[in-house]
Amino acid sequence: MTWSWSRLNTVLLLAVLLVLIAMFATRAYGGPLDPPGPPGSTDGVRQPGTPISSLPITITQPGYYYVTRDLTGAPGQPGITISTSNVTIDLGGFRLLGGSSPGDGISLSGGFRNIAIRNGSVRGWNDGVDVSIALQSSVHDVQASSNLNYGFRIGARSSLRDCNASLNAIGIEVNFGVVRNCVVTENAILGMAVLNFSLVEGNFVSFNGGKGTEIGDNNTLRGNEHSGNGGVNDLNVVGAGNVVDGDVVCRFDTSPGPNDFVQITSHPGLCN
Repeated sequence: MTWSWSRLNTVLLLAVLLVLIAMFATRAYGGPLDPPGPPGSTDGVRQPGTPISSLPITITQPGYYYVTRDLTGAPGQPGITISTSNVTIDLGGFRLLGGSSPGDGISLSGGFRNIAIRNGSVRGWNDGVDVSIALQSSVHDVQASSNLNYGFRIGARSSLRDCNASLNAIGIEVNFGVVRNCVVTENAILGMAVLNFSLVEGNFVSFNGGKGTEIGDNNTLRGNEHSGNGGVNDLNVVGAGNVVDGDVVCRFDTSPGPNDFVQITSHPGLCN
């Protein structure tokens, strides 16, 4: 009798386990059916770091700062002024919007180092993002649009990548820096000004009102596309000692400077 009850208990246990396995195996998991909308305000959500919930603001201490919602600047005032080194600003997918007679959206009060700005948009200011006097800094995944002067200004040993500069007077200015994988379009005067000793690669510079890209001295351009711009040339070399290697260019000035190396591709489909 003992052996029979033991065997029966074993059979019942196995049956229960099989039922549980079948339930988990047939359970369906799925993500949300609706696509995510724009980010909602995170004013009430405390994160590590310092929240930015109003403008203007001057940052005087190193650290991580994050924007909590769309912010509009006060008339005649800048947006965010950085007055120290070692600052990260996470825009959180939100917009910084200029007020009337605006200052710059994000700028520095001195030659500070290690400034990082990411993930959002800066619209309707004088200059959108001006870190031209910063050293060893980075701006990425930011859109600068409809600014009165420059979209982005990038300085020494600093980088701009995965950006969009559109509907500004001048899309991008870079000096002793790096610009990668940006879309530069519909800027009124000039798409990109590459001043000196800069690396510019993988960018799309098209449909700007004036020239596409103008380059000064000792720059390297690789794998960019310059086409459909409104000025005389899509790519204009005004300096010397430049390397242009593998760019797609529709209209190029025919008199490169001394010591320039130019290897471009003309794409007939872009030039019609």
